[in-house]
Order: sequence, then structure tokens, then C-alpha cells
Amino acid sequence: MNRGLWLAPAISIVLYLLPVPLSPEGHRMLGVLGMATTLWISEAIPLPATALLVAASVVLLGIAPASEVFVVFADPLLFLFIGSFILAEAMQVHGLDRRFAHAILHTGWVRAKSGRMIFIYCCISFVISMWVSNTATTAMLYPIGLSLLRIFPEGERTKIAPLVLLMTSFGASIGGMATPVGTPPNLIGIGFLRELANESISFGGWMKSALPVSILTFVGIYFSMRLFYSHELFDKPVPELPGETPDSITRRAQKNVAVCFGITVFLWLFPSIILISGGDSKWWEARLPESVAAVIGAVLLFLLPVDWKQRTFTITWKQAQNINWGIILLFGGGLVLGKFLFKTGVAKYLGDSLTAIYPFHSEFMYIALFTFLAVFISEFTSNTASANPILPICIAVSQSVSIDPLKPALAATLASSLGFMLPISTAPNAIVFGSGLIPIKTMIRYGILLDLIGAIVVAVGVYLLA
Repeated sequence: MNRGLWLAPAISIVLYLLPVPLSPEGHRMLGVLGMATTLWISEAIPLPATALLVAASVVLLGIAPASEVFVVFADPLLFLFIGSFILAEAMQVHGLDRRFAHAILHTGWVRAKSGRMIFIYCCISFVISMWVSNTATTAMLYPIGLSLLRIFPEGERTKIAPLVLLMTSFGASIGGMATPVGTPPNLIGIGFLRELANESISFGGWMKSALPVSILTFVGIYFSMRLFYSHELFDKPVPELPGETPDSITRRAQKNVAVCFGITVFLWLFPSIILISGGDSKWWEARLPESVAAVIGAVLLFLLPVDWKQRTFTITWKQAQNINWGIILLFGGGLVLGKFLFKTGVAKYLGDSLTAIYPFHSEFMYIALFTFLAVFISEFTSNTASANPILPICIAVSQSVSIDPLKPALAATLASSLGFMLPISTAPNAIVFGSGLIPIKTMIRYGILLDLIGAIVVAVGVYLLA
């Protein structure tokens, strides 16, 4: 029996009974926070089920009426999730992501040196995960990485495997930081900043800060890992990897997906393009926000035909249903938790308490505090579960010390994707660890160093760029 099943109610009751200066609703909400955090970290029940339990508990305990709680599940950001997930599902169904990877890895320049191919392979993981979930990206590239390892003799293969496979996982996690739709914590952070701090971040605005930080993190982590290997391993020429020859129907489907994806990204970025050119983007943002753009891109998949005579279209509803609905519920439950932590004064109380014992009070030191705290929590639970409880507290602390919460919250959001030390830290870590080619001691040794490098790059990068 998972200990979280009995720890969650025990911790909830203890927190509820604490003699702290909160209203009755605040005491109950503190208990809900303890229950939710324990269940999310222990994964005693599925994460989405905990999110639904949070919403139900807020109503059941009389903290807020159902109409006020469940309306959060209609937040526009949830529809941004749905639209982008359907687009990503179409990419995977028709193999557009695999075709992209193979097309790059088959070029002669890339195959000239094994070190070059390994780096480009890791870059592909980074780029694809900007638009597709890090788990799906890793699952797709994992067999390609195993094929890449076969170019090395048996003795060298064992040595180089941790670099290739771990960077498949780490590259996917880091790439997800670059765009709002790259990984769920990004949209959670955007939602909390909008709801709790009145900070609105556009798609292009996010990329302006997050893309350089994620690139610097990726490059820093990759070349730090390269230091553990002799240079001779990276000078071998690489034989051509087995490719794929899609039929005409598949090629047409891939073109349709590429068109829908291109239209969606254009709609996401167009308001920022208008601003850069000196125009006014208010009309565009009001009529075609990111959520509507994602829905339009997804709906186009159901309209563009692959075979008109057979009445088959780019994606079917049965295929679209395969998206991760659990993440959508988890996001909604996280927003409920954050909203009522603020409304009942719990977030302010926790923020004031943390401020009283934290000895540093500059903006950068608060950015560093929440960056390292998010990295630590993400080692023991999913990046989404770690972002949900930490971000409301981060925003409350920033407000209590009169610091703009944008930078600390952005840093904590990005740092939630930096769980590199354990197989349980992220699903991509678990996938590559399952190869049997990465000893747990090796993952921990690399992970501690890379967590430190990633946290420093994120904290400094956000401080300078956001």
C-alpha cells in the first residue's frame, strides 16, 4: 500500500489544526494543500484524480461554491492544451516527427562524424519537444538512439550510451521549456501569472525569454556531459541509418499536418510580429488568442482530406481522443488550488512566513530560491505536479516583498522541467533508463551536476532576459 494514502489525510488534519492566523476557510484550504501535495508527490492515486479531488474538496469543505470552482475547468488555456495536443497526436499518427528526424540524420554532412551526428540527434530531440510532449519525443527518438549506438564497437558502446540516451531524455525536457505548449508547467505558469499576478504573457513573449534560456541550458548540459568522454569517440564516420519510405496517402497526411501546424504557429506568433513591426496587436489578441488559434489548427485536421473518394481526413475523432486528457484535468485542478490558496489568504501566509526566515531579499536571490526549490521538488515528482503547489507560493512571496512576480515565477516554471537525477523524475528519464544501458549511479552522478548547471543557467538567464 502506497504510504501516501494514509499520509495525505494525516498531513491534511495536522495542517488544518495548526494554530496559525487564518480564517476558517484558510485552515481548511491549508489542509487541502497538504493533502494535494502529498498525493501528487507520492502518486498514491493518479495525478489527474488528485486534481479532481482538490476541486471537489474545495466545494465539500465550504470554501467556495461549485459554480465558482468548476468554472476554472473552462479556462481558455485548457483549450490551448487540447488544440496543441491534437496537433501533436496527428504528427505522431502520420509519422511527421519521425520523417523530420530521419531527413536530418540521413544527410552526408551529419554522418561525416559520429560526434556531429550525436549532437544533431540531441538537437532534434530539443526541437521536436518544443511542440510535442517530452514523453512522446523521447519514445519516438529512443529506438533511433539505440540504432545510433550500434555504430560503436561493444566496448565503446557501453561508454557512449549514457550520453546518447540521457541527452535524448534531457534534450526533450529542456526543449519543452522553449514554448508555452512545449510542456504543461509552462501553461500552468502562464495561467497562475495571469490569474494571481495580473501578468499576461503572449506566445511570442514567452519565447523571447524562454527560448534563449532553454538553448543555453541545452548547450551547457550537452557539452558538460561531453567532458566525461575522450575526443576519439566522436571522430568516426557513421553508416546510413535505415530510413522510411511513406506511401502516397501517408505523404499527403504529413503535408496536411504540416500545413495545419504551420498555420497554428503563425497565428500564435503573429501578434508579436505586429508589435515588433510597431503596430497595434490588441484587435488580433482579442479575436484570435492562442487558445482559439490552437482550436482552429486542430479543427483543420478534420477538414483537410487525405482521400476525398474514401471520405478520409487527416485525423479521426477516435485518434484525437488519444490525447492526454489527464494533463488537462491536472491543469484545471492546479488552477483551482492556486486560486483558492490566494483567495483564502493561505498563499500570503506561507509567503510571509518564508520571507521572514529567508536571509536574502534581492530580486535575484528570490529567483534563485524558487529555481532551486522547483528543481529539488521535480526530482521526486512529475514536472506538472511540482509546478502546481510551488507557483502560487512563489507569486505570494514575491508580492509580499514588493518584487514583480514575473521573473521568480518564470524561473520556477522553467526549473520544474530540470529533473535529471532519478528515473522517477520524468517519464523520459524512465524510458531511457529502461534500456539497461544506464547504471543508476551514472544517472545520479550526471543528474546532480546537470541539475546544478541547469538551475544556474535558468536563474541567471531569466534574471537577465525576462
